[in-house]
Amino acid sequence: MRPFTPTITAFLLVTNVYVEQVGAQVELGPEWQVNSYTTSFQMNPAVSACGDGRFLIAWQSNGSSGTDDDSTSIQVRGYDAEGNALGSEVQANAFTSANQSNPSIACIEDGEFLVGWQSYGSAGTDTDLSIQRAEVGPSGVPSGAETQVNTETTGNQVASAVSQGLAGSYLVVWESDPPKPSPGDQGNVHAQLFDSDGAPDGAEFQVNSDSLGLQGSPSVARIAAGGYVVVWHGDGSVGNDSDSDGIYGQKLLADGSLDGVQFQVNSYVTGSQTGARVASSSEGSFVVVWQSDGSDGADTDAGSIQAQMFSPAAAPVGSQFEVNSITPGHQDSPSVAMAPDGTFVAVWRTESVGSRDSDSGSIQSRRFFADGSPRGPQFQVNTYEPGAQLRPAVAVDPDGNFVIAWHSDGSASTDTDSFSIQAKRFRGDTVFRSGFEQGDPCGWARLVGDSFCE
Repeated sequence: MRPFTPTITAFLLVTNVYVEQVGAQVELGPEWQVNSYTTSFQMNPAVSACGDGRFLIAWQSNGSSGTDDDSTSIQVRGYDAEGNALGSEVQANAFTSANQSNPSIACIEDGEFLVGWQSYGSAGTDTDLSIQRAEVGPSGVPSGAETQVNTETTGNQVASAVSQGLAGSYLVVWESDPPKPSPGDQGNVHAQLFDSDGAPDGAEFQVNSDSLGLQGSPSVARIAAGGYVVVWHGDGSVGNDSDSDGIYGQKLLADGSLDGVQFQVNSYVTGSQTGARVASSSEGSFVVVWQSDGSDGADTDAGSIQAQMFSPAAAPVGSQFEVNSITPGHQDSPSVAMAPDGTFVAVWRTESVGSRDSDSGSIQSRRFFADGSPRGPQFQVNTYEPGAQLRPAVAVDPDGNFVIAWHSDGSASTDTDSFSIQAKRFRGDTVFRSGFEQGDPCGWARLVGDSFCE
């Protein structure tokens, strides 16, 4: 296949299916600044999309145009399916003392979102680091009171992740760190189910079965029949990874009970494997992406982004594979989102080596078919290039359109005071193919990846 310039896109209507040149991405509008409050830094965005295409972006703000001017707050802003803002940014947290940081989001019903975050202190029982939650409506306005998620209050509760369940129910997972020093057990993955009324459904429980070392930074996705899969990185192993951190997973039934045993995700075991993120399809298959210190693929230069696909039964599908195609420099901070049909998009931050953005780091992305085969080469997301671009997050709607948010050291818009929150939307219903210039339809591929000539 001959290479094409990624910014050039050509279309041909064939049986009502549009096709696109390999490497080209259809942008649904330019990069835009999410935050309107621009004093000091805005960081660590999270994003989620609903079945009707609406999406919500949350982030950590040093200060607020709302009531929270004591250190950092959690801000949110809602958008419709066309990317139009549904109002101004809104402060999600009601408890305003000290730091509120590291938000996570899930759409729990069409237009209704759950936002979770870690809080230094609480209006509840936890006066240390706690996990808080609030339900937020489509315009970004909280529709319920902020409440404390965790019942375990000894030590720190950090790094929350949230997922939709059945009929408005949801699951919150987080890292629960015991007081230091603590022999052997340095941290576990805890979880709490909530029913559709937002009431706790059962007691807080531990997800991981291997408790040696630190088990932390979890990610969660809903899978078939209302169950969940939780992934995390752990120092210790129930598999064959005894070299620093590995990536582990556990399936849960809809009632939160363990479904099977804890399993190891990574097959490459040299060095640390961290930052796991998981996304699932409508039929329950899922993909896990993470950051690896090395690779048995092409990328042996510092960190790479790795992935492994799984069936609904949590059986590996194929082998672990490398997500990034540009290999010089460090690749880190991955995120992933999967469409209902199993196609998915991964995003990450890369050092500037080999990418168009040569100033401090850029946001990169790559799309994949449902079988894990690349849907084209990786591409740069950010168009504003001065300074560092960091901590991307991605969400996909049922049509496969996707939105990526990240924090940027500066902005082409109004926020030039430290970090801003930037975002960009892309169309997902395009088709990659080869042989366009020769008019050979046998090289074309449908959305599902099959050939017109098979």
